[in-house]
Amino acid sequence: MKARNFIWVVLIIALVGIGFWWFKRPTATTPEKATEAPVAAKADAPKPDAPSTQMAKPLSSVAQVKTETTNAPSPSADATPAAPDPRAELKTAMQDYARIIRSEGTMAAMIAFRNPDDLANIDPLVIQRVLAAEARFRQTANGQQMDEAEAQKYDALENQTPSYNAAGDEATYMFTYDSDIETTSGTVLHAGTQFPMVFIKINGRWYLKGSN
Repeated sequence: MKARNFIWVVLIIALVGIGFWWFKRPTATTPEKATEAPVAAKADAPKPDAPSTQMAKPLSSVAQVKTETTNAPSPSADATPAAPDPRAELKTAMQDYARIIRSEGTMAAMIAFRNPDDLANIDPLVIQRVLAAEARFRQTANGQQMDEAEAQKYDALENQTPSYNAAGDEATYMFTYDSDIETTSGTVLHAGTQFPMVFIKINGRWYLKGSN
């Protein structure tokens, strides 16, 4: 065999061997890649029991609301309790009546404690004129003396037991003057004068009962 032919034969055999090795190489590595792929997919896949992000948000919101509700101050903790109505009890109603006499006058107290139904039938202009006349009268020494004596009598009535009607919503006190006092109308109430002072309870509050 010639040297040239021998060299071509060797090259052909080498190329055939390289080609056979090249085609055989992917077949050998394919199982390895196929084995690794499921492992990677299994590692990346979420666990069946793990809650998703969408499920976690409502649970977190509920927990936050419960926490805020628990830590929130009670509405009644900082709230200032309302002052009791002095008209709810007869004794405190009498005290409130005497207070108004000292601060505003006898007629002002009578109007403030007037039966609402009776008060609605009185002309507002008449009430204004009465209060204006009393304000002028209170500027005199006699007016101040009268109001103080009136207030002291109501203070004394706190220790008097009134007589009640059968329903218990009317209480009658006997008011007695121990000295002569001139009223705003000019009438003189002599010492020892008595007259009934009737209080009536309407819708849970005590009022001075007026004439019908």
